[in-house]
Amino acid sequence: MNVVLNPELEELIQSQLDTGKYENVEAVVREALRLLSERNNRNMVARKVKNLFDKTQTGDRDFTEVETLGNTRIVSVSGFVDRILGEGQD
Repeated sequence: MNVVLNPELEELIQSQLDTGKYENVEAVVREALRLLSERNNRNMVARKVKNLFDKTQTGDRDFTEVETLGNTRIVSVSGFVDRILGEGQD
């Protein structure tokens, strides 16, 4: 795959190469794509958390819904919220 970059991006890549942290252009691009993927994953998780939070604010915490949040599968929002609230109490 060939990609044409504008001068600003070429300068950014070159500045990263000049730090000595990366061996070549491919390593810089690979790291940039890895960081983009991580950011996209964080945004997806944040949307799911907000969606679940919004559902708990309706006052009806007795619904059941399957959500996957990272490695956690949430089946009962009320149980999940109760578990979080109970963790700080002893």
